[in-house]
Amino acid sequence: MKKNQNNKGMALVTVLMILFFILPVTLVFLNYATHHHRTTTQERQIKTARSIANNVLVDLMRQFSQSYYENRYDWDYIRRGESFYKVGFSSVSMIADSINHSLYVEALGKYGQDPSHPLFQKRLHALIQFVSPWTDFGTMINSNFTTSASNVTYTGKFWINGNYSVTGTNVRFLGGPVYVSGNVSGGASVVIDGDLYYGGSSAGNVTVTGTKYNFMPEMTYPTVNTSYYAANYNYQLTTNSTIVFNSNGTFTVVGSTTIAIPQTGFIIYARNCNLTIRGIVRGRVTIVAAGTGPNGVITVNDNLVYANGTNSASINDSLAVVSTNRINFSKIGTDLTVNGVFNISGTNNFTLTGSSGRVFRLYGSRNKGISMSPSTSFSGGRLIEYDINLNRFPPPGLPEKPYLVTWHMK
Repeated sequence: MKKNQNNKGMALVTVLMILFFILPVTLVFLNYATHHHRTTTQERQIKTARSIANNVLVDLMRQFSQSYYENRYDWDYIRRGESFYKVGFSSVSMIADSINHSLYVEALGKYGQDPSHPLFQKRLHALIQFVSPWTDFGTMINSNFTTSASNVTYTGKFWINGNYSVTGTNVRFLGGPVYVSGNVSGGASVVIDGDLYYGGSSAGNVTVTGTKYNFMPEMTYPTVNTSYYAANYNYQLTTNSTIVFNSNGTFTVVGSTTIAIPQTGFIIYARNCNLTIRGIVRGRVTIVAAGTGPNGVITVNDNLVYANGTNSASINDSLAVVSTNRINFSKIGTDLTVNGVFNISGTNNFTLTGSSGRVFRLYGSRNKGISMSPSTSFSGGRLIEYDINLNRFPPPGLPEKPYLVTWHMK
């Protein structure tokens, strides 16, 4: 009898131990597990809201990267309605700045089935800057290229989409990295004051004061989309014409009319004909000559400079000259100075025709080599100097690449 009573007593003690010790520990553990589960769930929901907001930016960057020519500042093109996902919604507001070529994005990611009462939401603030490769590089050439001249200095970023051979001596590169998708060859007197990126197997013996990288960043060479200009011009010419820019913000088509250049910019399109241009540019202007056969040629037959007198683009003055065939620089008897972006989409080089002992100066950017005819043209000096202001004040209608400048989530 006593044995049974002892057994019952031990059982009671065991039960009490469970109640007073094990059970509280279990409850604490369950409470911790519940809290941890709730916290994990909340973190997952917050992360989902963040991802939904970020999807808006990813979609915009994808859209802008598909074409460098689309209008990034037209609300009809960039607008986004509220989007529904399986677990939430996204909405976006944007401020487009066509003057500074930027887009401010504020995206809201909402977790929950009711967009008016989300369980969690995250807000993304971002700034996208649009920069044209035509204004970002002093020289960019879409082929193999050789520099044979000696005692030459190049300023601005330099991009050769092929092999690059420097056979001249005392050649210097200033103001930005040099990008070469293939091999580089040259002696020690070829000095790159900055970094060199090359995608080939050799960088030659060139001197690099910065860092030498044996890889080529992902870069897409922009092409000339004549269809864009044919659809978005402000003034069209269909016969061979001469255009003279006047310092008062107008240009004259010789023998025809004088037209004012609005502050919003102006695109002149020459369809299947040739142009001769010169003068003092007041305004933001892009000139495009497109054609087949002998057409699509632009000849600069006298100084073509900005009205601000600085040889640098400004908020009031910038110029791009684009040809599908060839651009000729021609002036006899005196020096020749040109300002702006000069781009040829065909295989021809720029041509220089001038007098011996005279000087040719280009302040801006170019995408081709230069051929002299005769070879003594402008033998007094040939200066090609990058204009850093072109990035800030680009001419209208150039292809633009999107860059994510700032990204902040809160």
